[in-house]
Amino acid sequence: MAEIIASTLIEAVFQKLANEALKQVVRAKGIHFELKKLQKTLSRIQALLNNASNKEITNEAVQVWLNDLQHLAYDIDDVLDDLATEAMCREFTDQSEGSTSMVRKLIPSCYRNFSLSSKMHHKLDDINSKLQDLEKEQVTLGLTVKSGSLDVRDDTPKDKNRQSQTSLVDASSIVGRQVGMGGVGKTTLAKILYEDDQVNDYFEVKAWVCVSDEWDSFTISNIIFQSLTGETREFRDLNLLQVALRDQLRDKLFLLVLDDVWSESSDDWETLVAPFKACAPGSKIIMTTRKDKLLRQLGCGKLKRLQSLSHDDAMCLFAQHALGENSFNSHPRLKAPGEGIVRKCNGLPLALKAVGRLLRANEDEVKWKEIEDSEIWCLEDGGNIIPALRLSYHELPAYLKQLFAYCSLFTKDYAFDKEDLVLLWMAEGFLHKKVRLIKSTIERFGLECFDELLSRSFFQHSPNDESLFVMHDLINDLATSVAGDFFFRLEKEMGKNVRKRALDKSRHMSFVCEEYGAYKKFQGIEGAKGLRTFLSVGVKERWQSNYLSNKVLVDLIPQLQFLRVLSLSGYEISEGLDKVRKATETREAYLSHKRLTELEVEWSDVSDSSRNDTTENDVLDALKPYNECLKRLGIVNYLGLEFPKWVGDPSFRQLARVSIRGCKKCTSLPSLGQLESLKELSIQDMDDVKVLGSDFFGTGLAFPSLEVLSFEGMQGWEVWSTNGTSTTGVIKDEVFPCLKELHIMDCPNLVEISLKALPSLRDLRIHKCGDGVLRSLVHAAPSVTKLDINSISGLTNEAWRGVILDLKAVEELYVKHCHEMRYLWESQEAEASSKVLLNLKRLVVNYCENLVSLGEKDEEEYNYGNNLLTSLRSLEAGWCDNLKHLRCPDNIYWLEIKWCESITCVSFSSGGGQKLKSVSFHGCKKLMLKELREGGEKNRLLLINSKSC
Repeated sequence: MAEIIASTLIEAVFQKLANEALKQVVRAKGIHFELKKLQKTLSRIQALLNNASNKEITNEAVQVWLNDLQHLAYDIDDVLDDLATEAMCREFTDQSEGSTSMVRKLIPSCYRNFSLSSKMHHKLDDINSKLQDLEKEQVTLGLTVKSGSLDVRDDTPKDKNRQSQTSLVDASSIVGRQVGMGGVGKTTLAKILYEDDQVNDYFEVKAWVCVSDEWDSFTISNIIFQSLTGETREFRDLNLLQVALRDQLRDKLFLLVLDDVWSESSDDWETLVAPFKACAPGSKIIMTTRKDKLLRQLGCGKLKRLQSLSHDDAMCLFAQHALGENSFNSHPRLKAPGEGIVRKCNGLPLALKAVGRLLRANEDEVKWKEIEDSEIWCLEDGGNIIPALRLSYHELPAYLKQLFAYCSLFTKDYAFDKEDLVLLWMAEGFLHKKVRLIKSTIERFGLECFDELLSRSFFQHSPNDESLFVMHDLINDLATSVAGDFFFRLEKEMGKNVRKRALDKSRHMSFVCEEYGAYKKFQGIEGAKGLRTFLSVGVKERWQSNYLSNKVLVDLIPQLQFLRVLSLSGYEISEGLDKVRKATETREAYLSHKRLTELEVEWSDVSDSSRNDTTENDVLDALKPYNECLKRLGIVNYLGLEFPKWVGDPSFRQLARVSIRGCKKCTSLPSLGQLESLKELSIQDMDDVKVLGSDFFGTGLAFPSLEVLSFEGMQGWEVWSTNGTSTTGVIKDEVFPCLKELHIMDCPNLVEISLKALPSLRDLRIHKCGDGVLRSLVHAAPSVTKLDINSISGLTNEAWRGVILDLKAVEELYVKHCHEMRYLWESQEAEASSKVLLNLKRLVVNYCENLVSLGEKDEEEYNYGNNLLTSLRSLEAGWCDNLKHLRCPDNIYWLEIKWCESITCVSFSSGGGQKLKSVSFHGCKKLMLKELREGGEKNRLLLINSKSC
């Protein structure tokens, strides 16, 4: 690895030395002689790199020599960057005099007060002296010139149609048959079961969690909750989260895969599985682990220990990946070296796959023999790295080695985005030289490099999100091993010990994003003055707010003068835009030239009367980001009357999530309907918006990809009109074809909704609105399976009657604070409602003060017939002060009544109550226990005294 980075840096140095602008600065500072001397020494050393590359594998002294050379190459590159940056910084400083923006504060003071000339001579003399010492060591190390320079293979894939591999498993390609060592195939086997058609048909819900070496019951529970609901909700308390999770799992057949478990604590296990007790019988958990202590503590006596593949199966798997066939019958010449390679892989599928893909479509017998006889198989100290993986890395083209080593900055199981990683490579300058040779765009070449590493199994798709990627634990270990001292990952638990590590050579550093990033954690890196990368990784919870010490921003980062990549992703860092007086100050950020994927702009929520609408609009307009990369946009407390035209412009083709809140002066929303990739939209606290109409939707198919839409706190909103119907009644433009979730909360004045159809809507939540909103939306959305209503004004029994007949598909119904309802259905539509609510599985009624019973005739023990609520499994009622009689459907499993102080009777129809698994009563003072028999038929009537509760 060291020879690759050293060679790459040396090439970059030569290119910079040839730059005319740099030559002018060099002449002005009088350091031309020193740089000329340096260039000659580097040329002679560069000629030794090919020989050093071959000896590095087994000769530790050569490894040290290459590391020292790499360190010096970084120093030289930094010096040249200083020189090239000086003129640009002077120009920028002149333009930004008087600015107080955050951008200017982050410009290192060393760039604003340049006086390098006196120090430059001494620094270059020191570098030249060290280079000459390295050159003298060539005799001792036995290094000789071979081919004049480092021989770099160019294995750029010739077949542009070669498909990238994914983690979706083709069961027909799996050979052999869950405790086991790393790389043996535990996860692969679990994936086959997880994606099996019969498994999918049997289980109602399922979730996959990659646990890794840090067990966190809260994080695991939250991932499961998100997998089940598709919601990203904020839970500040594990108990609240697990209660919500229990409610989601109640009476459902559930499959959970816990992949790569390292914990050995049974207490951790008991905490996690508490909500799973509400699942239906037959639910299952699959666990993959390298350790068996926890499983034995849980009483798993007969463990399924996954063994390595047999020789025949290993040969078959290797042939599949190397030759695209199941055997060597068509390639007899390659069978002998193939068998040798397979034996050295020790039956590990991950190793066989990696080496097989290394040789993919290569039928050169000599090359196969070279791989079989490689010295890498015989290394005594491989750092616990499987030799086959180290070999697959060694055979990578030079430019891919550097790109892969960079990924050592990612923590284990960190899910990364393809485009984001390519942008990081670009910012580091890793792709520029190669692009000039192959005449491609930088970004396109970076994407091709990513696909090549993916095809060679260095990356794989994330099991939780197919749009993201991860590295297998052993591949991550390999990246860390080859990256050496120049890449450093600051883990959570390493904070106290970081000072013990020699960081003077570190050039690229990542750190795990935490809720509170204290300055103390980073004090140890003050000695790493040459850092080029300061990268935040490991953000697991999108909803969680993370904060970074201001001392890191003010005292630490400005001292890192060689930074090329600064990413504080996941942290809340803001300086209110209400402090900006002129749009020219925001233009200093140059956002239109930066390939941001996420952007949130925020003003203070305190209005300043001295500012006008034009200023606010100009400020936001000047913050327009580069349109091709932006995926998430947030606008908070914007003080203008209307939004600039770029907000909602269809050219933002990647924009998937938009949040606009607290913009209380705006009288209209931006036109967002033509954003082709928008999936989530949240609008909150826009008091002056009265009408949503055609301007919001645009022309043509509106919101083609939107899945989640939320309106909250729209106090002045009155009309929601699509204007999509012609005079003949024909719908001209379809809207919301993919909308799955709709939340409308605290919009008390909304009275007119003209939405005609919401064919994909499944989850509808309406809080603090009028009954007309509820009636309009349930009529437009016949496929809703979950309805949550809270504080609906005007929802009388008569109004509810118009709603209930549209609830044909509802499975979960939540009714809260609806004080005008006396019954959920009246006697005349009892039979009709039995057909309408045929799919209802869960019913929750809370805080409905005037509710007397579920049905109008409950107190008279009216027989609704055997079809009423036949699917209902869970019934909960609470804090309904006037609820007197609760007639329960026959087939429920769970019954919970809380603080209904007037209730005297809880009963079942004929033969009912036989399937009850759980009954809970709290604060029901008038209940007492009794069982009646009538006419030979057993009629269960539960009258439970509070003393018995």
